[in-house]
Amino acid sequence: MSVYLLAFFGAASFGSLIWGYLATHLGLRPSLLFSAGLLLISSCTTWLAPVQTGEKFSLESTHFWPDPETAGDVPVRHGPVLVTVEYQVALEDTPFFRAAIMKLRRIRYRNGVLRWGLFVDLADPTVYREVYLEESWGAHLRQHERVTAYEMGVAQEAYRFHRGKSSPAVFHFGYCDDAFPNQAFEYPGQKNVIPSWFLD
Repeated sequence: MSVYLLAFFGAASFGSLIWGYLATHLGLRPSLLFSAGLLLISSCTTWLAPVQTGEKFSLESTHFWPDPETAGDVPVRHGPVLVTVEYQVALEDTPFFRAAIMKLRRIRYRNGVLRWGLFVDLADPTVYREVYLEESWGAHLRQHERVTAYEMGVAQEAYRFHRGKSSPAVFHFGYCDDAFPNQAFEYPGQKNVIPSWFLD
């Protein structure tokens, strides 16, 4: 949003300077006719290069990712939360895996993660770990609720290079402070109760 506002007001200020200069030297009528011609030409570009808004992608929620398992009731506002995904990738598949994971990286950032990184095990170069940081536990749960078919397809492109016997292992870590996890895990085994309004 900040980049959008910067570009919008910057273009408005720069445009005012240009059109003021043209109106001063060419006159008001020629400047208006010139601007009308530019608007007509720019409107024709909608047929030549239409703006794609994702109509061809399936954006229906799939609930593809199961709810994370926790030892107790984690407050939805607790954060940040660190999520790691471990992959086992054959050496010959490394370039293709990295290309696929970069597409997944864009989706992670678009969904609101704060930081993202991909790391390789120095002792075993076939083990990769995707690590990303989210603002809160509730923000992570919202991603589980809202994952779309398109996002699932992009994730599957990266998952298909995983050579493990099961799906890539996912781990969740909550920020540790004086109140967490002592108070949060006071009742082990209690099921997470997330208000429905928080996930909408």
